[in-house]
Amino acid sequence: MSRQSSVVFVFALTAAALGMSGIALRAAETNVATDDSAALFDKLDANHDGRLSESEIPDEKKRLFARLLRLAGKKPSGELTREEFVSQLKATNAAESPKTDSPDKSKTVDKPKTADKPKSAVDSKATGSPKPPVSPVTAQTEKPAIDPERIFDRLDAKHTGKVSVEDVPEDRREMLKKVLKEAGKSQNGSLDREEFVKAMKALLAKRAKAETAGATPAPKFGSGEFDVDQAVKRIMTLSKRSDGKLTIAEVPERLKDRFDKIDANHDGLVDEPELRHWLILAKAKLQAANNK
Repeated sequence: MSRQSSVVFVFALTAAALGMSGIALRAAETNVATDDSAALFDKLDANHDGRLSESEIPDEKKRLFARLLRLAGKKPSGELTREEFVSQLKATNAAESPKTDSPDKSKTVDKPKTADKPKSAVDSKATGSPKPPVSPVTAQTEKPAIDPERIFDRLDAKHTGKVSVEDVPEDRREMLKKVLKEAGKSQNGSLDREEFVKAMKALLAKRAKAETAGATPAPKFGSGEFDVDQAVKRIMTLSKRSDGKLTIAEVPERLKDRFDKIDANHDGLVDEPELRHWLILAKAKLQAANNK
């Protein structure tokens, strides 16, 4: 074999080896996420039964585990097999990780620079009609869509799969009481994810129907439309006692938490002067807060 032929032969072998190494490297990179997910599963599977439940998950990973359960179509109290855990975690990582692949610069041919063209209102690749620009006024007045599932996840801070009045922040309790009532539950009851979403959607549908029909919501404390005299008259009609006073069971739900403050003489009953006095103070405080 001549010297020139030997050089060509060695070069060919080197190129082939480098090509195979590139293929192997890409395959190894593809399996990194799977290997890491499987290793994490084995670490979390304390009883080595091939399944993961919430009791085996540390606090810092409970939110991730709850998300994987939802993606796998499982209930919050469900379990994940090794295969389900790996596949869902891999899918989650793939969706959240930005693409880092870039073309091989060594094979890129520099294109001559051209003057920047002004951007047209319509993309040359677009097939449909151009969308009109959104005015700042429209963008500010559009209300964000209410997502009952996302609301449930925020309220279910302990990831128990259920929410109750005692578990949620005080400023969300009135809302949850309405959802409980819509679901036919008592105020001391609880709702799982499915029950909450169903009742919440029913309430939203009723609200949309009322707005479509032109119904106006009841005026709130602190608004110019709120009439203390009308409120006192309406609330006092709820009394079933001969003396016309109200017990804590008879006052509206939104006032139950404030009953002790309204009951100025602490006799366990609210009369008309006590209710009027408290409503006047409440309206004044809210009006002052709104004017700040």
